[in-house]
Amino acid sequence: MERNILIPLISFYAWNREEIATFLSRYLSRLFKQQSSSEPGQPSVQAEDIEDVEALNIKAEWIRQLQEILSQLEDKTLQTRAMAESAEMKTTDEDRVRVAQYIITRILDYKLLPTEAERTAAEKMVLEITPYRGFYKKPVGQRTSLINGLVHDASKEEYSENITTLHLTESIAELQRLNALYESLAEQREAKEKIKQENVTVADLTDQAAILINNMNDYANASSLLEPSDAADTFVRDIIKLYDSSREARNRRDNDREDADKPAGETPETPDEELPSGGDETPETPDEENPGGDEMPETPDEENPGGEEDDRPVVQ
Repeated sequence: MERNILIPLISFYAWNREEIATFLSRYLSRLFKQQSSSEPGQPSVQAEDIEDVEALNIKAEWIRQLQEILSQLEDKTLQTRAMAESAEMKTTDEDRVRVAQYIITRILDYKLLPTEAERTAAEKMVLEITPYRGFYKKPVGQRTSLINGLVHDASKEEYSENITTLHLTESIAELQRLNALYESLAEQREAKEKIKQENVTVADLTDQAAILINNMNDYANASSLLEPSDAADTFVRDIIKLYDSSREARNRRDNDREDADKPAGETPETPDEELPSGGDETPETPDEENPGGDEMPETPDEENPGGEEDDRPVVQ
């Protein structure tokens, strides 16, 4: 087998997070293929099951560190929780808007109520509740404050009998619960975002990954030179192919982006030097004799200025 083929220095410059994470995952899968206790192509080996790769002189601790970096880049747990929280917040917001709108509509549209007692009770609260009409059109943050105001005004002692007559006691209690739940979810999300921002950045993780991978590649290169084996040669060639294919994919992404940015239907302009130098002069041959404008009339001036017969030999 041909020797002295080495893994080059690996750089993640201009790679996005997804591209780096994909490369690390595939890199780890090739390391795990060197371990007899793991299934080929499975990057999710448990940390306690990771072993030294003796053929490459790569330590298990380094592999665990790279696995941890990949885990942080993917951020699967935080992403899943963030998605769940966003879905719960969205549902809670929709529920509180629906309940609040029911309370507001029942009071402001009092003329549509079935009984005289209900119409009278609602009419007495119209001025108090009118400012909350259309609250749902406000930004989410303002909705929380407006709903708190609605609950406070509707729960005033002077309106207690009116609320009872309108059968809105349970609705107001439910609205208060939903609004408090939304506030709690918003605070939790804000706290987690703050913690996330204080943690290591993607740039830091990328730098750590590049240093760690290049260190392991140095050991793999040295092993393939000083302690030749099929395992070392295979790993070196696999990583070279992986790096080349990953760079090609990234370059295609950049090229596709450049093509998408170009204006559609763009055509090259005719160079000015093809026009007569005077700008307002026209060829001696009238336009009607050369409507296409592509072919010029046969004139001997340029190549045979004297008009004499050309007696140069013709190359067959």
